[in-house]
Amino acid sequence: KEEYIAGGSSSGSALAVSKGLVSFSIGTDTAGSGRVPAAFNNIVGLKPTKGSISLKGIVPACLTLDCPSIFAFTCEDAWNVYQVIQGYDHESPFSLEILPPTLPSVENTFTFGVPSQDALEFFGDSQAEAQFEHAKNELITVGGRLVEIDYTPFKEAADLLYNGPWLAERYAAIEQLIESSPESLLPTTYNIIKKGILPNAVQTFQAQYQLDDIQRSIAPVWNTIDVLLLPTTGTIYTIAQIEREPIQLNTNLGYYTNFMNLLNLCAWAIPNGFQENGLPTGVTFAAPALHEGRIASIAWKFHQQRNSTLGATAFPFLKTTEPFPSSNSSILPIAVFGLHLRDQPLNHQLLDCGATFAYKGKTAPCYQCFVVDEGTPKARPAAIKTSEKEGLSIELEVWNVPKTALGELISKIAPPLGIGNVLLDNGSYVKGFICEGGSALAGFREITQYKSWLTYLSTLT
Repeated sequence: KEEYIAGGSSSGSALAVSKGLVSFSIGTDTAGSGRVPAAFNNIVGLKPTKGSISLKGIVPACLTLDCPSIFAFTCEDAWNVYQVIQGYDHESPFSLEILPPTLPSVENTFTFGVPSQDALEFFGDSQAEAQFEHAKNELITVGGRLVEIDYTPFKEAADLLYNGPWLAERYAAIEQLIESSPESLLPTTYNIIKKGILPNAVQTFQAQYQLDDIQRSIAPVWNTIDVLLLPTTGTIYTIAQIEREPIQLNTNLGYYTNFMNLLNLCAWAIPNGFQENGLPTGVTFAAPALHEGRIASIAWKFHQQRNSTLGATAFPFLKTTEPFPSSNSSILPIAVFGLHLRDQPLNHQLLDCGATFAYKGKTAPCYQCFVVDEGTPKARPAAIKTSEKEGLSIELEVWNVPKTALGELISKIAPPLGIGNVLLDNGSYVKGFICEGGSALAGFREITQYKSWLTYLSTLT
């Protein structure tokens, strides 16, 4: 038998864990091609938002682009792993304090974009092309509405990865090795990365401006579609083929992946059945940063149409009726705006009840904020939902509060505040300290313009 490659061209390290049938692996991903191994192994891949997972301890390729990917048998397994390992790490310089994505309920209808027919590329693989056509039809049957999009700017971004100054960052990652022991690198790896020393600072900025222009041209696409559907790869190659033409064939494999991290997209790779020769194929669901949860529900819905095995095992893929069950139902995330923030006077109430800091975030741009009991030790902010015309995004912190201690915490909340639903800037809701009603704020000074309780406090000193 011919031996086919099992992975993509992304570099870095990987961790694999298996416990019964709950198996997953984590590997670094620079291009966004971390989904390629998923397609070639009949498994699920999750490439999350850059900065949502710590890079500490990972062998770098391009630090500004690197992003660990997760491989698992099912969407549920991948998501549960992501919920555990995502989060801010102050020891990882590119880690971001961002809202962890939430999973909405599976929607009955959605809009998915696909490249126009002339932009689709399968490199002569008619079976892979037929499998993708079948995937489009399947997605329509489960509630999707197809819209063709212009793939040109995505391809232009993909071309920048290996034909632009980002090669210089790869060179920087192994500078000492490539200059002292170039013979220790594979010839193909050396020939690619050595070009990274050529771009100058001017070319680097020019390429960044070009990427910014591409991002702006793509932005309107997301106003017309919920998710972008792509073949994970246009074809699959044997090891012998890759060895004969390593650069061109790896470029072919990156046709639908190399732009992912440059454009800061997140993506799910889902199995898409098998060709007549028994080789697996896959599709990718992509969306802007922080939309992992939004497209997870669509990816899960597609995966439920599969009648296959788990990866290369003999175990059947078992369909589920309830996606992504909560793995941590003993806690409730609570948003705080003022005295309960870290290093503020009432933060001890959270710590005393066993709450833990989750993340720093913002409301949607439709909140007003007032200061209650201004000029007294009891001064505190009161946020209230209004319209986008009148409101702004207000900074907040979210804390995970044990449900067993929630009653005690609520009993300490003084009017006009209470616990209500807070709309975040990623479109999800979280419980939080919110004002009981507009009339309760009569006579209090509005401080919305400061966008933060801490910023307001800084003006008093």
